[in-house]
Amino acid sequence: LGALRDLGLPAQRMMYAHLTLIGHIRTTALNLLSERRAEEDTGLTADEWVDTQPDLLDVVSSGRFPALAHVAEQGFDYDIDALFEYGLARLLDGIATDAGRA
Repeated sequence: LGALRDLGLPAQRMMYAHLTLIGHIRTTALNLLSERRAEEDTGLTADEWVDTQPDLLDVVSSGRFPALAHVAEQGFDYDIDALFEYGLARLLDGIATDAGRA
């Protein structure tokens, strides 16, 4: 909160920024926990589990979801650390922009 206050944000926007950042952190932690539990329950990593789901490939190749098919063709490596960092950077950029308007 001190860093947000130092940016000159009014109290309302300071708290919105704070709670948004906490939400991002909490959501990532819950996703990690869910992945760990699923791995313990199944003995499979998320990538290994996806490989056992032929219906997912049918959905991608059905033509009903062209944007999803595009992503599958290009390749997507789900990396929760990279996802967290990407989201955090976007949030911090937005907060910095907001502070410029304070």
